[in-house]
Amino acid sequence: MEITKIKTKIGDFEFEAEGPVDVVKEQFEAFRELVSSTPRAISPANVTAAQGIVENKDNPMKIPHIPIEKIVHVAGRVVSL
Repeated sequence: MEITKIKTKIGDFEFEAEGPVDVVKEQFEAFRELVSSTPRAISPANVTAAQGIVENKDNPMKIPHIPIEKIVHVAGRVVSL
């Protein structure tokens, strides 16, 4: 009898199983269906991105991304920063 082990994370959801291949596969498929049927929550980073600035929580010293539309001015054929 073949034993398998799986551990994965999809978004905020985590799945871990160990046992016969058929059982683990069946449980993972059920987990995947549950995760795919749950509504996705908007993370605070996405809300900030919608406001025009993206924060980098992994590296707080990194300068935040600002969309080019916020720093460029176009007047006819003249483009300026």
